[in-house]
Amino acid sequence: MEVYIYKTSIKNQNSAKKLKPLFEKYHTIHRWTVDTEYIDNVLRVEAFDYSAEKDLIEGIQKEGYHCEKLAY
Repeated sequence: MEVYIYKTSIKNQNSAKKLKPLFEKYHTIHRWTVDTEYIDNVLRVEAFDYSAEKDLIEGIQKEGYHCEKLAY
């Protein structure tokens, strides 16, 4: 399993919950969390295979949030 970390503009947990249907489309994602108490509103994705990363980032952006890769 790999861990992927992103800086986002997701400001609160209610906003994060609205993204749940987007993440559920990708069956290789094991778990995802958004730490809104950290300055970068860090999205952490744990996945077995993450070949749809570009599509997921675009989906988050279509919902009106900034999302950029921080680390692998």
